[in-house]
Amino acid sequence: MAGGVRTLEECCTARLRLTRIRATDLDDLASLHVDPRAMATLGGLRSLAETAHFLAEQLAHWEEHGFGLWVARD
Repeated sequence: MAGGVRTLEECCTARLRLTRIRATDLDDLASLHVDPRAMATLGGLRSLAETAHFLAEQLAHWEEHGFGLWVARD
């Protein structure tokens, strides 16, 4: 993490649970990345290898900058 900055790992509301993206999100992310309706506005479909690479980039971003993408679950 950049300069020892502390980051928020999770945020919950009455409706949603937001968590920092994690390596364990790969399966859910892979399911999203092969859904044509979801990916129509998110850059197109991605293979499992492309999704794994995308996830690795997002995890590295969190480590370097202390912020990044979140996963929202209802």
